[in-house]
Amino acid sequence: SIDHMNSETILRDVEVMRAAGIMLTTPNEARLRADVLLMIGAGLVEAWPELPERLLMRPPMAQVDAITAPRRILWLCPGGDPTKLAGRAKVQVVGRNRKDLPVLLAALRARLAGRPIR
Repeated sequence: SIDHMNSETILRDVEVMRAAGIMLTTPNEARLRADVLLMIGAGLVEAWPELPERLLMRPPMAQVDAITAPRRILWLCPGGDPTKLAGRAKVQVVGRNRKDLPVLLAALRARLAGRPIR
């Protein structure tokens, strides 16, 4: 184990995210376990174009107990054309313009916290 002398400063942003309740996982873990995926923005897909296809791949049936329902994807402001995934999953697009993303995220956080939105 190595602890950098500046680790508190380096990892401060991770601590803020953890305190807010973020959960990080690997693409493979999401692929194996998730029934619903929340994808936010287009940046991740722009950086890794094959990510949606990899997330949609189901493991061999021998490894999983009878997965039959299609995976659902909720995609906030995808930017591009998310319909190319429609054959492999149910894609629900909310917002298209990147400028709408902060408002949608604020509304999502309010709803999760039990606060009303307009």
